[in-house]
Amino acid sequence: MLNSVGRRLRRNVVAAAGNSRMASDILLPAARFPRMTKTILSISHDHILLETRGAILRKTGHRVISVSSLEDFVTSLRESEIDLVILGHSVPAAEREQAYRLLQEHDCQCPVIELYATAAPPKSPAHFHLAVHDRTTQSDLLALVQQVLSSTPN
Repeated sequence: MLNSVGRRLRRNVVAAAGNSRMASDILLPAARFPRMTKTILSISHDHILLETRGAILRKTGHRVISVSSLEDFVTSLRESEIDLVILGHSVPAAEREQAYRLLQEHDCQCPVIELYATAAPPKSPAHFHLAVHDRTTQSDLLALVQQVLSSTPN
């Protein structure tokens, strides 16, 4: 049944577009990122970057929980099955350490990406690091998230 609904939707898009070339152009953006909905927990003290990061990741089909405090971080760990954690560069070192302790306490084995703004990555138990210097783009984050999530078991 789901396949027939999908075929009908595709036919409707083709009909609305007027020809198959335009329809494929309409359908292409969704195909660029495979649908593998995962839950990403993102923590940052920079609210604008937190919301921007969340919006970018949601566009690729992920469920994103954006939090700005450790209290909300631990609540999210309790209430959701987390597939990936992103620690924003604005989270102080002491809070990062506490976040790692909370992950252990809640037996969360998911990978962690740490964003940093210094010349070298911080010494931490993070699985992956990404510099947020002026040369880093949103596609760098998307590529890293895609790599991390595709290499972790479901």
